[in-house]
Amino acid sequence: MIYKFRKWVYVPHVTEIFLTADTDKEALETINKLRLESFNWKECPITNLKMTYEIVKDVDIKSRSDKTSEQEF
Repeated sequence: MIYKFRKWVYVPHVTEIFLTADTDKEALETINKLRLESFNWKECPITNLKMTYEIVKDVDIKSRSDKTSEQEF
């Protein structure tokens, strides 16, 4: 058989931002106005989200005389 695997991973990033504000509301407004692309990000370890597979072709390898399963894969 031929299998197709798909694996999703999540590569989290973290950054720290220090800003000065007089109130919590002002701090939140300021941080929400900043562009995420302008931050310096540090990569965290990969976290697995999910993995799926499907059979894309059912091949009867034993009935084929020209190749064995080890040769095909």
